[in-house]
Amino acid sequence: MQSTNKLIPLIREGSLELHCVNIKIWQVNGVELLGHGVIKINKHGVLYLDFVCTSSIKAPNVLFTEKHPKDSLNEEDVFYLECETLDGDKLNSSHFSVEFSLADSSPPVHKHIILSSIRCEEVEEEVDDNLLFIEFTEFCDIPANRSNFEKSTLGGESLSWNQTIINMDDFEISIVDKKQYTYVRVKGNFNTERVLECLKFYIGFTCGSMIQPIFSIERQKQHKVSKIHSIRNLRKNQRSSNPVPSTYTRSNKVEKDFHYEIFKSIYNLYENKPKSFESIYSQWKRVWHSFQSENSITALTLSVAVEGLLNDIFIPKFKKFGFNDHVISEIERVKSLVSELDLTPEQVNRLKGSISYWKNITAAKALEYLVNLEVITLDEKKSWSNLRNSSAHPKTKEIDTGSLETERDELLRCLNLFHNLIFNVIKYSGPRYYWSVNSENPLKYIENIEITESSKHKIKPKH
Repeated sequence: MQSTNKLIPLIREGSLELHCVNIKIWQVNGVELLGHGVIKINKHGVLYLDFVCTSSIKAPNVLFTEKHPKDSLNEEDVFYLECETLDGDKLNSSHFSVEFSLADSSPPVHKHIILSSIRCEEVEEEVDDNLLFIEFTEFCDIPANRSNFEKSTLGGESLSWNQTIINMDDFEISIVDKKQYTYVRVKGNFNTERVLECLKFYIGFTCGSMIQPIFSIERQKQHKVSKIHSIRNLRKNQRSSNPVPSTYTRSNKVEKDFHYEIFKSIYNLYENKPKSFESIYSQWKRVWHSFQSENSITALTLSVAVEGLLNDIFIPKFKKFGFNDHVISEIERVKSLVSELDLTPEQVNRLKGSISYWKNITAAKALEYLVNLEVITLDEKKSWSNLRNSSAHPKTKEIDTGSLETERDELLRCLNLFHNLIFNVIKYSGPRYYWSVNSENPLKYIENIEITESSKHKIKPKH
């Protein structure tokens, strides 16, 4: 792709214009459109093709307007794009929609086609390291550990602590904060897709931002893919609560390493337990989006996300370690008592079937175990239960300042619970925020509590 040093500022400013010739849009065994046009970015940050179709094959016959594909999951209906810029770069894209009208029966026709991204694939010779590069404009507060001299527009130089270096066994991560934007460069022996997902979660979770790369480069060996992305400008300034401070002072010493350890833990989780990583990342994304909406939606999404983590990670772990084994003998004892009751065989079997469900570990039971293990607090469990019930079974109620403050406090306690679960999954020890209404000192230091088979001996059976 043409010089990225010239290209990226245009993408950043939203003034990108890539004039393209020999544009081809097609489906497998379907529509084929040929023409020319310009790739631009609209005021919302969305990438689109201003396309002039000069000829078409198998264009659908429609009376007014109709969007295709009708079935985006059908591989034969997927649209593909290939084009060449005036600089000779060959670009491609796929999985977008095209609107057809009566005018398509007699080209030329003018079309606006929204694109999620546009990519350029190249082969580089004599390359040893893999490379990942992304640039984004969302809030990023990763603690810096390296300084750089920077030139101002007036020609002066100043020293700025604006770079973070995280060294892994096989690769190195560099995060540079340019105030108006941030870029990340990773070099070494690694899988670019895995590291990208880990970085997005690491920065998003610790900074409360949903990062949107505007430009990225992924190079695996000699295969290099440069990509321009569509983004949502409205999301640039949106944040949710970040549970981790960027620095922490203990014994008059400023600590930063705990922050970098979070990325290392996230990466190790992805490498060793990818399903657990997918669970915490996907649930976090849902919660982040919910905090940009109404409180009722936030409460429902947050309480369901907690249940999702319990079902995906904690309940299977409790079952594996036999946390509910003590219930089995109780079940058999109660079943024998039921058999002695003056009931019909059908009634006895129905009761025994209900009693057998006692061995199941529900979300509420799992939270009870986590309270006993001191992973979460009893107040957090109660807040989750209240939010889950009120969200699932809403009813009309009087709203005043006191009730709103109570609801907000319960929401924050449930958010603390959610963060506790994620911290436990990534085995985090370090400073964290415990949010609450009118909290004066939300920052506390936590130690990770490992859940093992021996942990079940700490469970207090109910009598």
